[in-house]
Amino acid sequence: MHYLLRNKKTNLIKKVCVSLLMLTAFTSSAQQYQLNLPDHDDKKYFLGIGLIYNSSRFNVSHHSSFLSQDSVMVAEPNNTGGFGLAGIHTYRLSNRFEVRAIFPQLLFSYKNLTYNLKYPDASKEETAMMTKRVESILLGLPVHLKFRSDRINNFRVYVFGGGKVEY
Repeated sequence: MHYLLRNKKTNLIKKVCVSLLMLTAFTSSAQQYQLNLPDHDDKKYFLGIGLIYNSSRFNVSHHSSFLSQDSVMVAEPNNTGGFGLAGIHTYRLSNRFEVRAIFPQLLFSYKNLTYNLKYPDASKEETAMMTKRVESILLGLPVHLKFRSDRINNFRVYVFGGGKVEY
């Protein structure tokens, strides 16, 4: 009896998988004949918005006399996350080149530094293990130059490079 139930389940799973495969095959074959956003290449200037996730941490280097002269035994940075918002401005220079400036790019992040104290002071509400949180807001201006190839149906190869200034 269990064999029959198991066989029914596997047949049902096979039918569902074949149906999904056929459905995706039909939808992908329709994309071969329709050009996606055909007028997009003719735009001289366009805007976008960027939602950014970032990860940050401190890079700690200890002085040679750190352990002998300080009340802190261990100082360890922790990985923390943050988010950012950006306005993306793209200007087409020619059929092959675009320049993209991402301004304003605001990154909101914080960094945690965990440290162990040799002699915690109860009057200052210190414990043996303390965590210091440092919040920061960064303003950035990345600028990219993008080289793009000819469009073949809905496929194009591009290469871009650039630089970034942060404050």
